[in-house]
Amino acid sequence: MPPTHSLRYRPDIDGLRAIAVLSVIAFHIQFVFAPGGYVGVDIFFVISGYLITSILVRDISNGRFSLSTFYERRCRRILPPLVVVLLGTIALAYIYLLPVDLIDYAKSLCATVFSASNIYFWTKESYFSASGPLLHTWSLSVEEQFYVVFPLFLATVYRYKRDWMARAIVVVAILSFCLSVYSQYRWPTTNFYMPTTRAWELMVGSIVALRAFPHPEKPLTRAMIAALGLASMLVPILTYTAATPFPGLAALPPCLGAALVIISGEGEKPTWLGSILSLRPIVFVGSISYSLYLVHWPLIIFGEDGFLHFVSLSHRVNLLIFIATCLALASLMYYFVENPFRAKKILGSKPSILIASGIGIAAIAAVGLSMLALHGMASRYPPEALKIARWYRDPSEIAQFRQGTCFVAFPEPYSEYSPATCLHLDPQRKNVLLMGDSHAAAAWAALSADIAPANLLQATASNCKPFLLKGARTDCAQLMAYVFGQFLPRNKVDAIVVTARWKDSDLVELAHLADWAHKNNTPLIVLGPAVEYDAPLPVLLAYGIRAHDAGLANKHRITLIDGLDKQMQTDAANLWHVPYISLVNATCTAGTCVETVPEHGAAGGDSVPMLFDHDHYTQTGAAYIFACLRQSGQLDAVPR
Repeated sequence: MPPTHSLRYRPDIDGLRAIAVLSVIAFHIQFVFAPGGYVGVDIFFVISGYLITSILVRDISNGRFSLSTFYERRCRRILPPLVVVLLGTIALAYIYLLPVDLIDYAKSLCATVFSASNIYFWTKESYFSASGPLLHTWSLSVEEQFYVVFPLFLATVYRYKRDWMARAIVVVAILSFCLSVYSQYRWPTTNFYMPTTRAWELMVGSIVALRAFPHPEKPLTRAMIAALGLASMLVPILTYTAATPFPGLAALPPCLGAALVIISGEGEKPTWLGSILSLRPIVFVGSISYSLYLVHWPLIIFGEDGFLHFVSLSHRVNLLIFIATCLALASLMYYFVENPFRAKKILGSKPSILIASGIGIAAIAAVGLSMLALHGMASRYPPEALKIARWYRDPSEIAQFRQGTCFVAFPEPYSEYSPATCLHLDPQRKNVLLMGDSHAAAAWAALSADIAPANLLQATASNCKPFLLKGARTDCAQLMAYVFGQFLPRNKVDAIVVTARWKDSDLVELAHLADWAHKNNTPLIVLGPAVEYDAPLPVLLAYGIRAHDAGLANKHRITLIDGLDKQMQTDAANLWHVPYISLVNATCTAGTCVETVPEHGAAGGDSVPMLFDHDHYTQTGAAYIFACLRQSGQLDAVPR
């Protein structure tokens, strides 16, 4: 039996939890300095593996191991705060979600209570799928699935070959890690969600708990290890992005970093980092980290969909409200839910907590099944609202993008793109190349119809700006490298039209693109940003109908787009010297934008929202816009 440390409370581990949860939240609120904050989940896995293995080894070695006792502790630790959050999301979902979203929510609710939400979201993963208020529970499911097997594995190894326990875990961890590295390039979505490819992260903590490798004793060595561990976590948090292939090999630095920080704290006196992590405010955040993790994502989702604020407050005000609400709710849950259950002040006996857990799971599952049986409880909305809501994430709209052929959408790889189909030149017609992200893909059908008989080529990918990217290895970079490095140098097109979900930071790269176009004698046309809302437009319109507030959607329009559009018009005329087409001017007048148009463009038809989500035009909406642009002469720059 390998030696283990004595089980004592370590405030520095609560401090490490604080780093983990704050990095995750920073990533989810798109904090610019934490683009890789999602690695906080991996840090949590290491901490969990360390603590649970320490407890299991203590119980097994003392002859006190019991599966029922282990699951009693898990129920007390995990279920009470989770149930509270699920009840809260059930209420908000019933009040606000459209039937289609309530159906998705109900499925995720059932999956969550049975610790299978990772599998559910794995089956739902696509670029246009709604994430839902319970998406973050995938990590809880991974842990619970791991802990179904791991205690039995430890007990079995201890019984038959106790001296091999550490070596057995190291071997299994290496196998899981190798599978994760391989899967990242073959099945990235599976790799993200499955416990088989995440198990090694929890086992890194187990290896530390079992002292599979010597732990340093000298203060200077421990201080240096602490510094290395902190750097190994912070560098991914500060430098990784959503485009970083993850988990796989990229998950190794933050996991090893967390392990090194834990190792550095195993001494009589704390290191410099241990002292910082043990500061009371940091320890407090760490102590409420589980509740904080549970509440933050539903608040983000319902907030982003415009339901938790009915006027467009400033971003800073919304952020302060969000942070204060998260801390307040997490603190209340910690003191009045987590602590009483863990201290056995509520349902103190083992049978009572296990029976109550079973009843709670069954009751919540029954709520989810009822929502499904009632088809999303459509009666909550008037018929007119349901008509407009049916366009929300309509699959037929997304099909117009030519996804899987000419539009590469996460998690599809670049290899799905078909140059033979999407970049086919017709020598008998004018050839125009459309480049950009999903906004460009949304415009393809309407623009293709408008400029007929010209031939419209398509090179689009999700989150892909049409820039000359260098050094990156993302799917977008591969597509742009092919178009700029191979296709365009060998083939002449009559014009390039670029559009995307533009940001202020894109203006410099657009200037470089304009320079490239002038040097290569290729006409470039820039299509400006689409009108955006802080919630899906069909949802806002439906909710406005239910609330008898015709101006509700306009209150949620993101007016910052207007300023960006004007700046791009100015730069296009004075700096880039290329034609610019304004979508804002085509649809908005005096601060009010067209929100619906008659279906098929005929008067008297059902109304079709301009967008099928926050910022992607419906095909009817796009056709309306391009008709307006053609009538005003703005499309004359595009060859026909």
